[in-house]
Amino acid sequence: MAAPGTADLLLFVAGIPGEAEEPELHSSIVRWFLGTNAEVRFARWRRDRKQRSSESAVSAEPLASDESPWHLPREVVASVELVCDAASRAGKHVTLVDVNRPGMHQELVQRWVGGNDVFPLLVRPDGSRLEGIENFNPHHLRAFVTGA
Repeated sequence: MAAPGTADLLLFVAGIPGEAEEPELHSSIVRWFLGTNAEVRFARWRRDRKQRSSESAVSAEPLASDESPWHLPREVVASVELVCDAASRAGKHVTLVDVNRPGMHQELVQRWVGGNDVFPLLVRPDGSRLEGIENFNPHHLRAFVTGA
């Protein structure tokens, strides 16, 4: 199996519609993922948004689904934070992908996610997978991220 790509780790989650119970939880995750590459990532986000806007203008498809409230369940947010911590300690980069709103990461979802996968799903460059919230604890994640 080929490597996930430029990221050290791919983390797939499944967001759900509606407002988050505790929106401040998401801000810490966003800050971690933006990190020192904030400007580059914002530029990609803006480019992706412009591309989607121009495509929707041509196809006359509304962007309502992208604009509606969306969040990760509390348990998933906790798992993401554990992955962030383990990856930071190991000096690894993580790409977070919401399979229900993949945006520019649609190709990653098509390549790495199957119909029977359980989320969250963490994929290493060697193709190894850690899936299911019960496996996202500090001990399992440290071992998985470091490949031990």
